[in-house]
Formats: sequence, C-alpha cells, structure tokens
Amino acid sequence: MSVRDDLLRALWARRGEFVSGEQLGEEIGVSRASVWKAARKLQEEGYALEAVTRRGYRLLDQPDVLTQKAVASLLPKKCGAVVHVLQDVDSTNTYARRLLSDMGESFPEKLLVAADHQVGGRGRRGRSFFSPPGCGLYLTLVSRHRREAREALLSTMAAAVAVCRVIRKYSDAEPRIKWVNDIWIGEKKVCGILTEAVSDLESLHVEALIVGIGINVRTPEGGFPEEIREVAGAVDSFRVPRARIAAEIAEELFRMFDDLHSDDIFEAYRADSFILGREITWEEGDQTFCGKVLDMNRQGYLTVQTDAGQKILTAGEVSVRPIRAQ
Repeated sequence: MSVRDDLLRALWARRGEFVSGEQLGEEIGVSRASVWKAARKLQEEGYALEAVTRRGYRLLDQPDVLTQKAVASLLPKKCGAVVHVLQDVDSTNTYARRLLSDMGESFPEKLLVAADHQVGGRGRRGRSFFSPPGCGLYLTLVSRHRREAREALLSTMAAAVAVCRVIRKYSDAEPRIKWVNDIWIGEKKVCGILTEAVSDLESLHVEALIVGIGINVRTPEGGFPEEIREVAGAVDSFRVPRARIAAEIAEELFRMFDDLHSDDIFEAYRADSFILGREITWEEGDQTFCGKVLDMNRQGYLTVQTDAGQKILTAGEVSVRPIRAQ
C-alpha cells in the first residue's frame, strides 16, 4: 500500500481533527517530507484536506469518489482482497466471472469488484437490476475457496447481514431482510443480493462463490422508473462516501466467509428478518402456494404452515403482503 493510501486511512480515522506531520510519519513509517507529498497528492485528487503550519493535517471530508485507490485505502491490510473499481460495466458479477475464466488458477483468493454504473445489472430469475450512475453502489465479492454446495445460501444470508450492519452504522435507517436476498427499509426495497457459484461437476463442490450486491444509495433525480416506483427505495441517509460503504461491506463479508456456519451470522439474520410469523405466497412451477412462516433453521430454510400441512422452503422467491417492518 502506498504512502498516500496509508495517510488517507490515518486521516480518515481521525477526520475533522488536526494530526501533526511528525505523528503521521511515525504512525505510517515515513518521513515528514513523504507525508507532505502524499497530502499534496490527496489535495490534487479533490480531497478536502487542510495543511496548517504547526498544527498539521486535517481531513474535513471525503468526496464521494468511487475509485480503486479510495476503496483499497479503506480496506484493512489483513483482508487481502484484490480490488477492481469500474465506472461502467455490464454487470459486476459478469465481469468477475470473466476474470475467473480468463485467469484460472492465478485468480486471487479474494476479489472485490465495485462499479458506479451497470448497463446490464442482473437480479434473480434473469431480471434486470436498475443501476444508474452516481446514486447506487454495485459490488461483487468473490471467494475462491472449495466449499460445500449448500454454503451458497449461507453466503447470501451473510451478505444480507453485512449490508444491514453497514447501513445501520453509517445511516439513520433501520434495514430489515426479506428472505432470502433483499434488504428493505420500511415498505421499499433498497438492496438486492445475487449469489452464484462456480462448481466442480465431478465433486459437486463449489470452487468459488460470487456474491453480487446492489444498493440504492440515493434516490435518482426524477425518481425511480414507473415500473418499479412502488417497490424501489433508497437509503438516502448515508453519512459516508460509497468507497467507505464498499470497503466495510467487503471487510464484513470476507470475514464471514471464513465461518459461514457461525451462530452469530444466523442469529443476526434471524433478528433482522421480518418474515417470521408472516403470511407468504410463493410459486412452484405453475402453482401458487400460501402459508404462514413458523420458523427458520440454521441453513436458512423456512418451515411454512399451509392448509395441506407443513412445508420446507429451501430457496425461491416469496411475497409478503403487506410488507411492513415489525
């Protein structure tokens, strides 16, 4: 990591406060002259950084720039993820899949792809995901690690928990999870999660998990398109730039990837879910079913009471009407 990145991390941790060049140099292991050069570079990049004689340096604010340097500088070194940031992309999941195919065994164990704009954003069941520039955050995290196939659902649950934690930490919103892969605030969907797996057909094990996360950070100018206006919403109250949101979600989720069977993940997912005890409907083939959600097990499966008896839902898409956070 460069001196510029180390300086940004140190100043961001104490944003609004003056820190002397000497103290910063000792902290990141460089000379005061190197600190000065790195500070000048940050100022040239548009960071609101003050430099005052005998007082030191102060980061007043961090602009909402979504760049590789901004995201990588905010990720802890121990995370070890390779970071790609794009202004425009067809889909971050598709981009990650191409890299995985092209790089083969040289593909990193952890990859974070972030984009400002997707022209072909994908949701579940082949649906498109509205991904305009400047007001959303579109992420894909890849963990190249041999796993059991059933951990794909657990990774979706972990991603939902990570997103909820970051939204709560840096906004005034109260997010809730709609099983299994959507984040809602009030009666609006603000985030969708799409998990894909690259599998070994012989062993039936997952070779890589690809988790896509799309967050509506701000309401677009003019509002959402008419066809999704009734259900789509945005967080609209984040107090930090998108680079910080991307880095913190990645840090949380990569940590959870190390133990997807953790009780903490399950308990957090269950606590944030608003589906328990609710009446739901879902489709299987050309049939529609309805029932009341009785419970959720540690694999994320739902136990639903129907007129014909209890049924276990292991995956799929459910509808809850009306949707209100409890």
